[in-house]
Amino acid sequence: MGSTPDLSGYVAHLLPYQKAWLADDRPICFAEKSRRIGWTYVSACRAVYRRLRYGTDLFYSSADLTAAREFIKDCRHWAGVFNAVGALWSQTLIEEEGMTAWMLRFCNGARIVAGSSSPTFFRSKGGDTEADEFAFHEQPRELYKAMQPAALIWGHQMRIWSTHNGVGSFFHQLVQPPLNNPDTTADSLATPITRQSVGRYRVTLVDAVNQGLVECIRGLPEPNLTARRDFIDEIRASCPDEASFREEYLCEPSADGAALLGYPLIAGCEAANLQLLEVDTIAGDAAVTPGVPQSAGPLFAGFDVGRKRDRSVLWVVERLGDVLWTRIVRVMGDAPFSVQEQLLDDLLKGRRLRRLCIDATGMGAMLAERLAQKHGHRVEPIVFTTDAKSELAMPLVRLFQDRLVRIPADAATRDDLHKVRRTVTAAHHVRLSAPRDADGHADRFWALALACHAAEQTPAHQAMSVARKPVGW
Repeated sequence: MGSTPDLSGYVAHLLPYQKAWLADDRPICFAEKSRRIGWTYVSACRAVYRRLRYGTDLFYSSADLTAAREFIKDCRHWAGVFNAVGALWSQTLIEEEGMTAWMLRFCNGARIVAGSSSPTFFRSKGGDTEADEFAFHEQPRELYKAMQPAALIWGHQMRIWSTHNGVGSFFHQLVQPPLNNPDTTADSLATPITRQSVGRYRVTLVDAVNQGLVECIRGLPEPNLTARRDFIDEIRASCPDEASFREEYLCEPSADGAALLGYPLIAGCEAANLQLLEVDTIAGDAAVTPGVPQSAGPLFAGFDVGRKRDRSVLWVVERLGDVLWTRIVRVMGDAPFSVQEQLLDDLLKGRRLRRLCIDATGMGAMLAERLAQKHGHRVEPIVFTTDAKSELAMPLVRLFQDRLVRIPADAATRDDLHKVRRTVTAAHHVRLSAPRDADGHADRFWALALACHAAEQTPAHQAMSVARKPVGW
């Protein structure tokens, strides 16, 4: 094909927000957008059109390689729509120097190169640059620093779009209007580009539905308000919680960095005069909890094994009625495994301790195995897989919500419990993570979660010969 296609004849079916993004010719554009509203699809249209018209290269980065491959697939689709399949020279998978990318090469020399997330992908290159689901890239600041000169120094264009991933993300900073955040906006980072040269888009699911998304998806011939209302209700109902719906579909980044346990929730379960014990006070059957009637409740323990710079934490709770009261919090830094094993062995000699759940991930595997061999069904090893973490954390959140757990009222405990964050991967799978600092890696959170899991539906009589299947195995 020797001429550039007239867009008007090919994009009539696109929705208004898609046409606006397609037509915007400013050097920089950012878009905060709902999931699944056709943003990458129209960006592929724009990518092919500009290669045919200007003959320049495009470097596109997604948060994972599968998304890069889908983008190339959309580009091939648009080449077909433009009757420009003959203008495609080749499609190639590039694997070199630790980088993997898909490349479309056009007969006029232009290339579309789509790779996974890596700042080095954009370095030593020139042309249009684009980043899809920018908030979910591992190094967004470094990615931006590499993208910006690759595009703007020689008069090309940069496009960044994403759903949100918390208020603390770099993407959230980029999309703020200049007057609200003058030091961290794209305008200050993209000098000497003027503010008028930066386009900002915000399209929620409601916006997209009001512009005809439902009719497009379902092939409806005319606007249908009932179908639109039902569609939004169905999407909302399918989300795990309201915060997820608002972040994924309404462009509202989750507050508090998506902390699983907010400070108010933690404060509601703090007990200022909590009676805490030492391990040796419950190592025998006759131990009595101070300040509690003689018929003291059963004990359950969780042990998070420290790795490298992290601390090992033992947390013991006592069940009194429906409430789990903290009785022991023991934080150990740089303690040899032999010392940790002896501590847990002593604890398990007390028959009031019904069950110990222990982190059996990595270095904890041997410790968990040795204790399980000694104490049988009273020890449950748990491997911290993604699913296992969720199985541990979500019941703990519900205990805090229902105020069925009591914890010490101290800053170290409070901050450690607050560290665990709900994050979303590039594939939009929910994961739990925590920052590592001088005080550990949310070690108290996981020790408490393990202890509460140990207390959850513990059978009154477990046969010694019955082996429990560890969570995550």
